[in-house]
Amino acid sequence: MPGSSNTNYLKRLQFSVHVHDQTLNRILNGIANRGISITGYTQTKRGNLNFVKLVVGPPGRFSIRANRGVREVLRSLGVRFREEIVIQFLNTVAGTPGVIRSIYEALFRHVRVKAMYYGENTAIFINTSRVNEAIAILKRKHIIQ
Repeated sequence: MPGSSNTNYLKRLQFSVHVHDQTLNRILNGIANRGISITGYTQTKRGNLNFVKLVVGPPGRFSIRANRGVREVLRSLGVRFREEIVIQFLNTVAGTPGVIRSIYEALFRHVRVKAMYYGENTAIFINTSRVNEAIAILKRKHIIQ
């Protein structure tokens, strides 16, 4: 699933859940207890619910084992979840103005940008309505290789 070794992006699996505080705590404990790292995470609270998107496994590698482990944790807790492929933009330079703007500006007229968030090692995760089209656009604009 990842890009080739000379690219600066990967396709990764993102899990999305809408849960209460106690359930989120159980999810995070279950993931940690399995030795799975969270490499991308965003959380928004609305009322009593947490809207969470997370990507697991090593920062620069798609991990079938980590993804399977998260599925098992969520199912064991009876949590409804959604899986989506997202783009992980690697090796962004911390403190560089305009990185998020450049990505959003290239995409928003062509695909629905559902979410963008930072992860480990200054990676940026991009959740769009059409991943392959977004990758092609970002390549044409020389934002990714």
